[in-house]
Amino acid sequence: MSYWEKNMNGQAENIKTELLTQQIVGKIYTEVQKLTTSEQSIKKIYQQRWIWELIQNAVDCKINQKPINIKINFNEESKILTFAHDGVGFSLKNIWSLVTQTSSKQTDDVKTGEFGTGFITTTVLSPQITIKSYIVDKGNTFEITIDRSGSTYEEINSAVSNNIRTLEQISNYTGESCDRKETKFVYNLSASNDLEKSITAVKEGLKNLKTHIAYLLTINNSIGTITINDIAYTVQENKPVRNLPTAQICIIKNTHDANKLYVFKYNSEHTSLLAPVQFNSSTNTLSFGAILPESVRLFCVFPLLNTNEFYFPMILNSDQFKTKMDRDGIYMTDANNVSLLNEASIAYKKILNTYKNFPTANIYNLCDINDSDPFTTYEWKNSIQKEINCQPMVLTNKNTLISIYDEKGKKQVYVPASKKEQNFQDVYDVVKELADIHITSFPYSKGWREIINNNIFLSDIQKKYFEGKSINDLNLENNTPLDWLNRYYSVLDKDQEQINMSTLFLNAENMFEPFSDLKKLDGHSDLLDILITITPGIEKKLLHSSVDLPNRYNAKISKLTDNAMAQSIEGKALEYIGRKNFQTKSETLPDFFEAILKFFSKNKELSAQLFPTLYNERSKLHSNSFSEELNQIGDIITEKEISLTSLKQIVSSDQLLATLIGDEENLSTEMIQKLSHIVSSTPYSGKIFESLIERSISDVYTEFVKNPNYEVPDTIEKWKSSQLSKTVFPVKKESRKLYVVIRPSDGDRIIFYEDQEIDVLSNATFELWTDNGTDVRQITLGDILKTTQITEVPLKKLF
Repeated sequence: MSYWEKNMNGQAENIKTELLTQQIVGKIYTEVQKLTTSEQSIKKIYQQRWIWELIQNAVDCKINQKPINIKINFNEESKILTFAHDGVGFSLKNIWSLVTQTSSKQTDDVKTGEFGTGFITTTVLSPQITIKSYIVDKGNTFEITIDRSGSTYEEINSAVSNNIRTLEQISNYTGESCDRKETKFVYNLSASNDLEKSITAVKEGLKNLKTHIAYLLTINNSIGTITINDIAYTVQENKPVRNLPTAQICIIKNTHDANKLYVFKYNSEHTSLLAPVQFNSSTNTLSFGAILPESVRLFCVFPLLNTNEFYFPMILNSDQFKTKMDRDGIYMTDANNVSLLNEASIAYKKILNTYKNFPTANIYNLCDINDSDPFTTYEWKNSIQKEINCQPMVLTNKNTLISIYDEKGKKQVYVPASKKEQNFQDVYDVVKELADIHITSFPYSKGWREIINNNIFLSDIQKKYFEGKSINDLNLENNTPLDWLNRYYSVLDKDQEQINMSTLFLNAENMFEPFSDLKKLDGHSDLLDILITITPGIEKKLLHSSVDLPNRYNAKISKLTDNAMAQSIEGKALEYIGRKNFQTKSETLPDFFEAILKFFSKNKELSAQLFPTLYNERSKLHSNSFSEELNQIGDIITEKEISLTSLKQIVSSDQLLATLIGDEENLSTEMIQKLSHIVSSTPYSGKIFESLIERSISDVYTEFVKNPNYEVPDTIEKWKSSQLSKTVFPVKKESRKLYVVIRPSDGDRIIFYEDQEIDVLSNATFELWTDNGTDVRQITLGDILKTTQITEVPLKKLF
């Protein structure tokens, strides 16, 4: 070859080398710029991705079928990260490709997915990466530091040129081979322009690895052990799953503690579905755990980053996915991918059907769907959603399994919710009493909450059950309406940050009204009764007397006081009295006049204060015939030869008044009604009187049982069966039969109502026993004479 030819060949080689170098530098410069100028969200992905680039490359370096072992160590003090594996080293082609960024992988084996920006993403840790390994072709060890620290084209060009010269020296090595079988990538974070960001990137990457390490080891049989800062993770064993032949539980152990990770894996022809589980090996039972929000939903042997919100309720893996260039997703319209998704949806429905009848399996964790694209529908996507909505797998508080949606497509399950976490149990206990709704069983409520998305807060009960309704409309399981309502208001107040003036409370008409419209009685109920007769509709704006207001509400509510009621009553009464034709209308005395007079007679001092004008003119409230009727009563008293002292005793004795009423021939109808009303309004009337009688009978019976001088049946029921009347009972005293009259003596008075009592007291063989709730005692004739101060007994009607 001539000199000219040699010279031309030399120039051509130089031109080719220069052009290739420019191409390499240009590509590296572009990728470096992309890494440094990307949006924060993209940088976040790079901070997680570097670890997967290294692991994926390491797996591609496995020797034959032997699983590879990976070690990762980060020394935060020295700022050094070391990634090592025991796979095959580099060929010359591999190391040249890695340095010049012109190839995707280190071996010619089948590769997983596309390489994309590949190894260069690891420069987010440090722009200087030292590689320590060996050349497979020659067996010699080497060490090279790849430098990507330049910020300009010229700086990167200089660094690449230096790396190429080092590669030429490695390629020309003719020394002896070595037995070294380890490859290391060493990142010195101190060389970074932003040390804090580099440290963050290391921690983010290692955190992402720990999030997915159980799934990675379950899916990838090519990895034997992954060691992170001296803690080694490896698969301990795979156990079969009952009722699902192609499923297994992968158990991952570690060298740090006894805690193990369990992963459920269901295998189909081309796909596998995974989920974290709690597994009881002795009973071979499992319960599904929640997939962490930071976990990806798609794997192509390795995680596809940025698929955290992919629409699938379990982790889906397939080595046949057509992935995007940067391995951050799949092509949704690709026919192959659609076929894989359809296969996975069928497998998912089979899993759901297997565990739907087992609430303890926490199947709600298999129904948690993230939908990053809710407006796009696919056949596989619709079938999954329908399965979740329509399968009867939600355990309710009534211990039944029902579906989230009913046949009409309406949600039929509610999940009780509290605004403060510590109040959830109390809120649940209130809501569960509503008989006409389905709510989730308490242990599974929090798990189903996000899936069902149909919370019911205590404030929601207002609109659904209170607005425009009566307390009688409430359909409750066990509690009485008022007891439940008071519990409801107590928990509602506890769960609110501040009171709500529009909260509906029960009014005196048993309807619900806004709190701001209500008043609370803070005075005498007798005055309220009078006010009601002249103020139609007042009960609508009055809080129900049985409602226990929480303290904060009680401090805010308007009060209906004695003064306010008296002012309205007095004004209306004086209006009646002041009318010119009042005298002609007095024959029909208004009901509230009578009530006012009765209040005055019971509360003299208070009445004088509350009714300063009306009380002094109270005589005007009586009817025209009142004076005449009083004269008639005076005539009767004179005829009966009753003294003034005795008269006071008569008017304070209901029994004597009743006797007086019996002389109807000398009293007008109106006066008889007035006196009868007085008798029937005593403290011993109605239910109160009945309860006092029952108490006294029980207390006296107990006293007789303890007293050796008396004989009574062995049970109070048997004793009651032999009674002559409600208060007259037979007993034996020292073997002698006699009768006892039992009366309550509350208020230091004994009142007789029944004829049988009088008849028995007229008999020589009787005793009178009383009880005031504290003391049980026998009353003798001497006791009566002493306490009444009666020194004169008229015998006119006794004989």
